[in-house]
Amino acid sequence: MAKRKRAKALHAATLNAVKLVQRVMRDGAEGDDVATGHAIRILGLTHDTLQPSPPEAEKGSSRRSCRASRSTSVNN
Repeated sequence: MAKRKRAKALHAATLNAVKLVQRVMRDGAEGDDVATGHAIRILGLTHDTLQPSPPEAEKGSSRRSCRASRSTSVNN
């Protein structure tokens, strides 16, 4: 039961975060200067988060190579 309760809390927290980001982006699009600054900061942090770590960058992404090989084999 505790696992389910924890999962529900995590889901609710995720939904709240998504709503917050959507509201900030919408307010920024409507011309709110403060929200625009927050939106730029959110996008910058998201970009940094999605960058590969140094070891991943050195060896390359195996996922990317798998996709390329699959699409090549489908086209042949």
